[in-house]
This record gives sequence, structure tokens and C-alpha cells, in this order.
Amino acid sequence: MKKRIWILLVLVLVVLLWAAWYFKPVGTVEGPEWDILHVNGVTYISERSAGIDIPYNRSDRGNHIGVIKSGDYTFHIYEVKGDPDRNYLYWAWEWEGEMYVREDIVAAMKGQDG
Repeated sequence: MKKRIWILLVLVLVVLLWAAWYFKPVGTVEGPEWDILHVNGVTYISERSAGIDIPYNRSDRGNHIGVIKSGDYTFHIYEVKGDPDRNYLYWAWEWEGEMYVREDIVAAMKGQDG
């Protein structure tokens, strides 16, 4: 009986540790339509707001980084497969999702256009 209790306690601890890692906050979101993400000290702009074409799409969603909370909403942040420098991120909320690009890349790309 004691062995079962220990096994159950270990399983509960493992689940709690996993949940703490999976749901760790990694930044903030701002803007009227959540246009700007601040993740681990880096600012990202939504593809829609940046007005540029991003070479990735939602099928390139990679590993889960963490979450960003805004009021009652929780957004999941993912790496993008094929982008080891984290120049792009994928943001997901329920069934919706959007690509984000680093602010400095947006500025450089818009500077080339002008």
C-alpha cells in the first residue's frame, strides 16, 4: 500500500513539474490586436502589422517556448522549425494563430524598400 502511495505522489509531482515548465510565462503582449510580443527581452511584431511576407507559416510550428497571459487569455508561444535564431515565432490562442517577426528584422526589411 505504501508503495502505491509513493508511486502516486511521484506521478503527481512529475505532472506538476511538467505543467510548471509548459505554462511558464515568457513575456508580455501589447497593442489593440495583440500586435506586439515581448519574449525573453526581444520584441516581435505580428506579420499582419509588420506588412511583410514571412517565409514561414503555421505548419512550421516548432517546440513550445511558454505562454503569455493577457487578462483571462493565455497565448502559447512556439519556435519556428528551420529558424534556430528565433527571428520568427508562432503565437497560438485556441484555434487561432499568427506568425511574428523580430522588430529589428522588420525595420531592416522596410529600410531596404525605402
